[in-house]
Amino acid sequence: PVSVTIPITLTRGSAESGDYASLTSITIPAGQSQMSADLRTRHDSDTDDETLTISLGASLPDLVTAGATTSIVLTIEDDDDVVQPRQRPGVYDLQAGNGSLTVTWFIREDHSPYASFDVQYRVKGTTSWSSASAGATLHDGEGRHTISGLNNGTTYEVRVRARNAAGAGPWSWPNEEGAPAAPPAAPTINSVQPSARSSYQTLYVAWSSVSSATYHLRYREQGASTWQRWQSRDNDVWHRSFTTSQTLYGLSSGTTYEVQVRAVIGDSIGAWSTTATGTTTTGSG
Repeated sequence: PVSVTIPITLTRGSAESGDYASLTSITIPAGQSQMSADLRTRHDSDTDDETLTISLGASLPDLVTAGATTSIVLTIEDDDDVVQPRQRPGVYDLQAGNGSLTVTWFIREDHSPYASFDVQYRVKGTTSWSSASAGATLHDGEGRHTISGLNNGTTYEVRVRARNAAGAGPWSWPNEEGAPAAPPAAPTINSVQPSARSSYQTLYVAWSSVSSATYHLRYREQGASTWQRWQSRDNDVWHRSFTTSQTLYGLSSGTTYEVQVRAVIGDSIGAWSTTATGTTTTGSG
């Protein structure tokens, strides 16, 4: 016994070439009388069903005789029925702002498309929900919406659900909690002076504490128009200081610098402090 390869021909009907994969033959192993093969179809944006014909090739192997049926018409049925979402969004971040909360969520893909998302909130301990959005969408697989007009210091619960033409899916669970907060007060800079350990081209900056805050620090040569962000080589990232003092390195010797600090609590960013100045020493310390 030997294996036999049967040639197959695919002929498009209403289907397009990209709607299905290639299939050129079926090989029947030696000692067997039948065999099957998979023909994979691909999802497209059409809403109509499409057809193609599968037939035996024109030249069959020796000892193989075509039967009464040599071809069939295959219909590729599009799944046009939209069902309501089945997945719960996963809320993984809730950032407090001044009178606002910014909620961020993700959701796994399923067979039901997501047209938009509903976002609701309520004061913790109450039963009535308010709608914050009836049209939020995903961007790069992530959803984000800012709820405004909230009361600072009040704790709110937030939930999210997906929606499409067939209806709404289940709400996220558990409800996320957060409390908006007013911007933190500006710190007071107490000292800008050459560092005691390495005074040359450095300035040691110290400022007052703001409860629960981290800090942004910026500086520039006196009279310059552009501020330099602390520890940002390309001046494009705000690094946070977790202490109330830092040393500025790599400055020019014998030069006066202006320095400002601001407090950050969550997503709430306070105003810049009053500008303070300090002058680096001259020399090679």
